[in-house]
Amino acid sequence: MRKTTLRFLPFTVIIALMVNLSPASAIINADRDLLSNEANYTASIQLFDGLDYKTFCSGSLIAPQIILTAAHCIVDYDQETAQTWTALFNLPNNAYQEKIRVDIVSAIYHQKYDDSLSTVQINPDGSETVLKEGYVTPGESLYDADIAILLIETPIFEIQPAKMARSTTKIDKSWRVYGWGATQTEMSEIIPTILRTTQVNDATKEMGEYLEDPMENMYAAYGTDEENNIKTTCWGDSGGPLVDGKGILIGITSFAMVEKCEEISPTVYTKVASYRSWVYRNVATIKNRYKKALASSKNKTPTKDLVHYEPFSHRISVYGRW
Repeated sequence: MRKTTLRFLPFTVIIALMVNLSPASAIINADRDLLSNEANYTASIQLFDGLDYKTFCSGSLIAPQIILTAAHCIVDYDQETAQTWTALFNLPNNAYQEKIRVDIVSAIYHQKYDDSLSTVQINPDGSETVLKEGYVTPGESLYDADIAILLIETPIFEIQPAKMARSTTKIDKSWRVYGWGATQTEMSEIIPTILRTTQVNDATKEMGEYLEDPMENMYAAYGTDEENNIKTTCWGDSGGPLVDGKGILIGITSFAMVEKCEEISPTVYTKVASYRSWVYRNVATIKNRYKKALASSKNKTPTKDLVHYEPFSHRISVYGRW
C-alpha cells in the first residue's frame, strides 16, 4: 500500500512519505564515466535548506520548459519548501563541467497516484488512525502512474531534450539509467556534483512475479558486476531516466522493494510510452494555468483561485489530481 504518514509528537508535526515502497535514487556502482554531452537532459531536482541546494530527485527535460519526473517526488512536500525547488543541468560541450540552474514554478502529478495514497496518522501512543483510504480500481495495478511534470521558469534551448518512447517504439534491450546523488545508502544528504550512470538489464518479468502484478505500465531492471555487486539506483535518482540502447527515454525511476540500495533487487520504472497522452495533455494544462496566474497578478505570482493548495504570494503551483 502506498501510504502518507502524519506523525504527531508533542509540539511537533512531522510529515513523511512512508515506507512500503522505497523511493529509488542515485546510482550504485556506476560502470563508467559519462561520454561527452551524454544525457545532459537529466535534471537534478533540488531544494534549498537555508545553507545549500540539495538533490531530492532527478528528472528528464522533454521540452525546453518541461521536466518529466516521478509523482512521489513532489506529492508530499509542503508549499513553503516547494518555493525553493530548482533544477540543475550539465551544460553541453563544456570541458569545465559548468551547469545551469533554473527555478521550478509549477507541477502536476497523476490523479491515479494521488487516489491510491492512503493517509495515516501516527498518534502519540503509537496507534494509527487512517485519515484517507487509498483506492485503486479492481483489476488495476497498485504500483503504476508514478509520474509528474514540472514547469521551469525559463526555457532551456542549450540542451537537447530526451526523446520519449511511443507505444510502437521497438525497445533496444541494452538499458541504461542516470541520476544525481547518493552512491551508498548511508549518505544522509545529497549535494550533487556528478551525474552518474550504469547499465541495467530487463527484470520486468521477475518483478511482476514478485509483486503479482502484470507490469503493463512499468518496467523493472537492475544489473550486477563481476563480483555480484548490484548496479542500480539509490537516494536521489527517483524520477530520473531509464533509456534503451538508442538513448530513447523508456522509463522513470520509481521505487524498489528494499531497505538498502545495495540489496540485489530490481528497481521499478514507470513506462513512459503508457503515459504519453497524459504528458501532452498536461503540458498544455500546466502552461495555460500558469500563464493565466501570472496575467492575473501584478506581482507575477499565481492567484489563489487558480492554484490548488496555496495563497497568491507563493511562486510555485502544485496541481494534483489530473
